[in-house]
Amino acid sequence: MKVLALDLGEKRVGYAMADADVGIVNRTGVIQLSALVAFLKENPAELVLVGMPVSLSGRFSGAVERTIRQIKKRVAPFVEKIAMIDERYTSRLVERTQLNGVPRNRKHKGYVDAMSAYVLLEGYLQGVPKLWWYEKDLHFDRLKLAPGFSRILVWDIPVIVESEDDSSEVYYLSTHPQIFVELRRLGKKVFNREEDLKEHSPFDLVICEEVPKTDLVFKEVIVPGAGLHTRKGSQS
Repeated sequence: MKVLALDLGEKRVGYAMADADVGIVNRTGVIQLSALVAFLKENPAELVLVGMPVSLSGRFSGAVERTIRQIKKRVAPFVEKIAMIDERYTSRLVERTQLNGVPRNRKHKGYVDAMSAYVLLEGYLQGVPKLWWYEKDLHFDRLKLAPGFSRILVWDIPVIVESEDDSSEVYYLSTHPQIFVELRRLGKKVFNREEDLKEHSPFDLVICEEVPKTDLVFKEVIVPGAGLHTRKGSQS
């Protein structure tokens, strides 16, 4: 299987290619961002990996939003499978890695871009611990709630709450960068770290796939399709 890794910058794109069956990176380089679409058409891959610039604290910043927009515009229309990799797990290796055929001068504009793509691809081949799949047809279910819940938390599932109570506050926790960015685009109060929600706790209702183990305080839980479950206090 041919795999292509991309490090998407604002002007340049570092890339690395490999045959996953062999497990060896066989090509690296740098292109201009404006040439990316043509490059993808000329170099079809069964899987494209894109580095996700998560901050060191783990927050999804503006750089994550810009990367998701570039994937949607320049990558997704021309690629079948796309996976996003947390760059924090690979960035530490960049300074210790040397690429054949790439100038070692750290001031060379393309050095770090190509290096980053190489390390992303090596990380994937070795089983990188953090990976998200990009959904071309991302869909959110709609859940209508009757009045009675003043503070609601949607826990890491693609659900949008429509409350009949205009005074209800709805918060979203999403650890998936694509879902996070889309919720932000829709104007939702979304966070990707549980600790950032502590100041908004307690919650009257949590909507999730399974009851979370958390220090956040909540009263009731809805598991879509499984009914309403009342719980008191926090879960740990």
